[in-house]
This record gives sequence, C-alpha cells and structure tokens, in this order.
Amino acid sequence: MTTTQPRLGGLEVRSIDCVPLSERHGKVWHLGPLWFMSNAQIATLAVGLISISEGASLFWSVLAILIGVLIGTLFMAFHSAQGPQLGLPQMIQSRPQFGYVGALLVWLFAYVQYAGFNVFNTILGGEAMSSTAHGPTKLWVVIVTVAAFVVALIGYDLIHKAEQWLTYLMIVTFGIFTITLFFIHYPAGTFDVGRFQASPFLGQFGVVAGYQISWAIYVSDYSRYMRPDVPVCKTFYWTYWGSALGGAWMMIVGAVLAAWAGKSFDGTGIAELEKVGNHVLDGFGAGSSLSGSPRRCRSSARSRRPRTSWATATTSCC
Repeated sequence: MTTTQPRLGGLEVRSIDCVPLSERHGKVWHLGPLWFMSNAQIATLAVGLISISEGASLFWSVLAILIGVLIGTLFMAFHSAQGPQLGLPQMIQSRPQFGYVGALLVWLFAYVQYAGFNVFNTILGGEAMSSTAHGPTKLWVVIVTVAAFVVALIGYDLIHKAEQWLTYLMIVTFGIFTITLFFIHYPAGTFDVGRFQASPFLGQFGVVAGYQISWAIYVSDYSRYMRPDVPVCKTFYWTYWGSALGGAWMMIVGAVLAAWAGKSFDGTGIAELEKVGNHVLDGFGAGSSLSGSPRRCRSSARSRRPRTSWATATTSCC
C-alpha cells in the first residue's frame, strides 16, 4: 500500500512508487510548455541537418521533417496519456508488456539514452556558455551539470515551472532569429523543389521519427502527478502539439541553416546559428545558441529516480 509522503524542503520524494491521489496536482496545459521546451534546443536543430548534408533539397528535407514529426510524436503522446491514469513512471509501466525481468532490457536502453543525451547536451551547453559568457568550456560543463542535478533533485514542480518561463524566453529569442532567416541571402536554387532522392528523404524521416519516439521511455513521468480525471484526449493533445511544434520548428531551422551555409556548413549548425544571429546584433547568435542549448541537458532532470543521478554522474565524468 502506497503511503503519502510529504516533500521535505521542496525535494522530490517520489521514485518508482505510484503517486497517491492526495498528491495529484497540476494543470494539463502545463504539458505544452514542458514538451515544447524539451524539443526547442540545439540537439533538435541538429536533427534537421541530415538530408541537406546528404544532398537533398530544402523542400524535400522540410517535408521529411514534418512527416517524421507528425508520425513519431504520436507514440510519445499516447504514452503521456497513461501518466495520470496510472500514476507510475514510464519504465515501471513497461513491466506488464515485457515482464519483471524482461523490462531490465528496456531499462538498459533507457539508461544508455539518458547518459548519451546528458553527455551530448551538457557539452553543447558548456560550449554555448563559453561563447556567451566566456571562460573555459570544461568549467561551464561542470556548472551546467550541477545546475541540472539541482533541478532533478527538486524535481517535478520545478521542472514544469522552469519550462513555462523558458518557453516565453525561447519564443522571443528564436522568434527574432527565425524572422532574421527571411532577410538573409541564400545560394541560388535554395528554394527550388529539386529532385526527389529516396535515401536522404527516408534517412531524414527515420531520424526525425526516431528522435520523437525516443521521448516515450519517460514521457509519462511528467504527467503522472496529474489527477486521473484529466481527459485523456487533452493530455494527448497538449503533449503532442507541444513536442511537435517545438521539434518541427528547430529541425526546420536547422535545415534552413544548412541550406544557407552550403559548402561551408560546419556539420552541427552551431556556427551557422551564431553567424545568422549576428546579422541582428553582435552577440545575439551566441545568445541564441545559449537559449537553445541546455534543454536536453535538463534531461538529467527528467526523472527523479536513481538512474538520473547515475546519468548525471556519467556526464560529470565526461
């Protein structure tokens, strides 16, 4: 029987156990900003570069991105709708499908993904901070890691609140940046339809869909505190459109940057992001990189369970 355990000093106290009804709270619209910001980051921008770097036109790249987002996001949004109904973490929910022992394999994949995201995004965050505020990248990597760990330690409520404020900041910052993209010079033929190439198109579609599906391993962790009488369709829609809009926006921006850079493309999109941003004013590009970089570094705050601490520790060691 699950007992009600109050939070001590604002720290997260729920782990793999069910969240009791007495602790259920929150509004379903909170899922929109949460999942919008989870995708509105530099790592997501890099996902949109695949087909352009393989020779596809911007038109077919954007089409592959949109189809991949719309299909891939379905699966993570369906899982999000389970959170209020069961009150359990996503990995615990996998036990009925895979068995108590079989779920260990799923957990292993989840751990590898946590560690990978943390390492990759913490490095991006450190580089962005080094460009913006100066100082050694390694120092900023440590600072970003500690900040993510603190957010993870406090947990669910702080994550939701922080993402709401970050959504407003991100919309303003990248909104200005996106408008800038309409006023820069592009190579001739950038906006032509171009010839359809199956390999880069399907590659881009597969990476985008897989990227969106990858959220499914912990998506209900961020809806399980809500009351079970929350309409399933509303949980689905807020999760779906929050994630889809944030993901599609960043990926399309990445594709546009790659098309604009042409042969001088650096392979990550960060240099292009900074160059285009500086068309507005000096330092804005670095600020754009910064505002989009730590989002999945916050993935170390995605779960309050022990595996998050291990993933964060892995990031620190790297």
